[in-house]
Amino acid sequence: MTFEFGKMDSQRTMGTIKSIHNVILENQGVHFGYKSKEDEESIKHRFLEGYYPSSRPWRSKAIMDARKTLLQAVKKYQETVG
Repeated sequence: MTFEFGKMDSQRTMGTIKSIHNVILENQGVHFGYKSKEDEESIKHRFLEGYYPSSRPWRSKAIMDARKTLLQAVKKYQETVG
């Protein structure tokens, strides 16, 4: 089972644009190089924040939410096949 917990607010237009922009910049940097070391660090940081945020409270809540949802899903599955 896969869970996705977005931090970029990509369900809204501006969040989607920012998320896509970060992916495009990271992809261009990987394939064609970065303009400067500062650009590389900034782009890699923003890209990583979209997939693995540095906020410990945010990550802790995501883990708790995933555990809760997984337990509910397993229980529901057991009820339907059991």
